[in-house]
Amino acid sequence: MLHTVASGDYLGAIALRYGVTVPEILIWNALTSDRLQIGQHLVVSPDAAPEAPEARAEWEATYVVIRGDNVTRVAERVGMTVEALRAANPTMRPDRVRPGQSLRLVGATRVVDHVARRGETLARLAARYEVRHLDLLAWNPSLNRRGLDTGMTVRIYTDVRLSRSDSVGAPNEGALEHGETLPAHRAYVVRDPARAYGTHETVQWIVEAFDAALDADPQMTRVRVHDIGVAGGGRLSGHRSHQSGRDADIAYYRRQCRDTETCFMNRSRPEDLDTAHQWRVFRYWLEHRVVTMIFVDHALQEPLYEYARTHGATSAELSAWFQYPRPATESVGIIRHFPGHDDHFHVRFICPSGDDSCTEAVRRHVEPQDSARRATPAPTPHEQAASHAEPRDDGGEHAHDEADDVHAGTPGCESDTIEGDANERARTPPARTPPAAPPGRTRTPAAAHAPESTRANETRDDDE
Repeated sequence: MLHTVASGDYLGAIALRYGVTVPEILIWNALTSDRLQIGQHLVVSPDAAPEAPEARAEWEATYVVIRGDNVTRVAERVGMTVEALRAANPTMRPDRVRPGQSLRLVGATRVVDHVARRGETLARLAARYEVRHLDLLAWNPSLNRRGLDTGMTVRIYTDVRLSRSDSVGAPNEGALEHGETLPAHRAYVVRDPARAYGTHETVQWIVEAFDAALDADPQMTRVRVHDIGVAGGGRLSGHRSHQSGRDADIAYYRRQCRDTETCFMNRSRPEDLDTAHQWRVFRYWLEHRVVTMIFVDHALQEPLYEYARTHGATSAELSAWFQYPRPATESVGIIRHFPGHDDHFHVRFICPSGDDSCTEAVRRHVEPQDSARRATPAPTPHEQAASHAEPRDDGGEHAHDEADDVHAGTPGCESDTIEGDANERARTPPARTPPAAPPGRTRTPAAAHAPESTRANETRDDDE
């Protein structure tokens, strides 16, 4: 099946219309960017896609000898035996190579053409693919002249998987293997690198979304990335999820931040939201189909919905992407309400391809249902707040006493009822005004929107 590009078309809308993904369209049409031309014909189904060529069991390339190389060392670097290297280069001396000499390489080691992202360095690439800095220079002579530029293609010979990380288990009961820390970026600031570990894909998708936002507005304000996870995954203090490398808490873009360097986590009203910048980030993830949930306060969904509606989103996309204008009690939409998300959003990414032990949904923990428990009415929000742990200075995120034992219906950033019991979530309904303070704590309008530094020791009512 072919689609003819019309005015206003973009890849995300086309993919949604035909029930395919943006990456599939890119592959089927050998596209290297998402730019389209009116009248362009696109393959939008696998039946019409050209047959993929058979995977080659071997690769062939050229290696330029550097000072200090010998035949054995070159063979080891590129994953060939000495005999195979000599067979591929019959005119070379069997025991000696010279700097600058070009050698023909064939073998089974994988060839990676890595496209450099903003902020990457040769040292980072060398560590990522388990090669030496000198190897990168030898395989890519242009690096000696220009250095590493964003968008440059770097040839790498490695047996390391493209993604070494593994998301294991559920978001609220899982682990992270070979996680990566979120790198520095001009569009965000990381609160604590020790709490910024995610899967390779999570890190990549966050960086790519902010790359897209920064490309649209190079002068945009930064936002703070609050928490992702810890090295190795598992329990992250102050949260119930964030255990398997696929969750991230990030501050909203707010209009009040335009004259400051960074948007921190401050409670926001609909009129506070910088919808243009916020939607660029969300839209990237939604169009590329890499998120399962984005938790946003219901009142804040309205301005985002209206901005998306007037900036190209179709009715089908709006219905699939947003819970609004439906009530917060309906378990629909990727962008959906959950209490405690008026000062930041929580994004949960999909299970990466190949991570077979990854579980998309949170894991439910059902308590014993004895007669006493059945007779006990559900606690009120004030009763729940009274069971919170004492405040501690951990950057604004405070755990509940029972945070390591998740129960269905317990309020939090990811209650186990998020995909099932909508009425439980409705216990704290959405509102355009800040929620009432629990007993023992008084909130004034000024405090609700005070700079984060003045709220560092405030106990939060969420438990992510």
